[in-house]
Amino acid sequence: MSLATTPATGALTPSATGDTAPHPDHLATKPLTQLFFDALATLSATDPYPTDAAILAARDTLLHCSRRIRSARLFSPNEDWDDVATSNLPLLLTDAYLADAEARVRTSSPRDRRAALLRVVGHWHAYLTIASRFGLASPGDVAMADVASFGMDQISGGGTGGNAATRRNEKIARFKAGKERQARMASLNETLAAAAQRKAIASHRPMLPASFLASVTSGFSSLAPREATPSTGGNKYITRSGDGDGVDDDDFDDDEVLSRDFVKLLMTHWVDKAKDELEMVRDELPMVERMIQATEAAAASAGVDGGRDPQRNRGRNEDDLASRLDGVRLGGAPAGNGLLDAQGRPMRPFTLVSQRAIEQGKVFRPSHRLPTMSIEEYIDAEMERGGILPKQDPNDQKQDSDSDDDEVADRRTYKKREWDAFTDDNPRGAGNRNWNRG
Repeated sequence: MSLATTPATGALTPSATGDTAPHPDHLATKPLTQLFFDALATLSATDPYPTDAAILAARDTLLHCSRRIRSARLFSPNEDWDDVATSNLPLLLTDAYLADAEARVRTSSPRDRRAALLRVVGHWHAYLTIASRFGLASPGDVAMADVASFGMDQISGGGTGGNAATRRNEKIARFKAGKERQARMASLNETLAAAAQRKAIASHRPMLPASFLASVTSGFSSLAPREATPSTGGNKYITRSGDGDGVDDDDFDDDEVLSRDFVKLLMTHWVDKAKDELEMVRDELPMVERMIQATEAAAASAGVDGGRDPQRNRGRNEDDLASRLDGVRLGGAPAGNGLLDAQGRPMRPFTLVSQRAIEQGKVFRPSHRLPTMSIEEYIDAEMERGGILPKQDPNDQKQDSDSDDDEVADRRTYKKREWDAFTDDNPRGAGNRNWNRG
């Protein structure tokens, strides 16, 4: 992944292989503005969870628009804001929406994510470069994209406390300014939507489409844009009326000024969003780099172990194969209930499960161990192996022991007889009477 400088704008654009892929013929035949608005409708906030195919289609369409804009040199570096036609002003946001679409594309590996993040940085750099030409972005904002894409060695260790405090204050300031900007855009959106309904007649001078006004503000929670009614003549754009149609040209000029102000506010909104996105990319890239390094280290370690001990590596492969079997054993068992016999032929049907199913089985399961037998079954098993003795009556045990031991019984009998004879010869108090006679 590398970044190249375009001759038309001097902005950095991604030169990855995916950015130069050919596009279908219908993209080359459609008008540029129509392609842009079609892609914008796909990425509109009215559908907060578009499919991956829709995001990829919108991204490819925006890439095609970006290439056509640069190949035609639609925006010259020498042009001022007032020199750009009102109908072409929305095309200045192509790189911003392209960066947003690229960031929403799902990736399957850390390497793909890193490449996607670098493409996002390139698109943001291109947009900030264009915005800086019209005074909507500072040179520091453009340099921020350079730091995010090329300054990995400086930011890999994380920011300091002072930098974090500065970034926090900047975010608070951008948030407050964004709230005021959103209120202004809501007012302009309502005014322009009303103008679209009032002046939706055929003309030779199209301006902003009413659908564009609604789609770009639908993502703001504080806005309530109204969709303009299309004209009966089939023209969906806010148009300038001709002479004798009952519409004053001064009103059109006022609406054109409002349209240009609306696009300028929208570009400022995307400049602030670019700053936030670049900060997140700056924080995410080091983590992705560490994931790539960990993956490469694990792969290298596995390769070294396999090269040192082929027998161990072969055993690991057999273990992997055994783990893919759905709850059965590879070898036969003495009881005859194994999977394979001594000749290696299957003895009963079995199912090979994918690694994905194995991982799902490890994740989607209870957090505790499930019981394999009931309490009664456990007690019976313990009693069979002698772990639990049956409860016995102590009286029965005493009787059994006395009846079995005759010698003990005789000794007890003789002892009782001797005690009885002693008590007869020596009654209680007899000792005092014999010795204490006064």
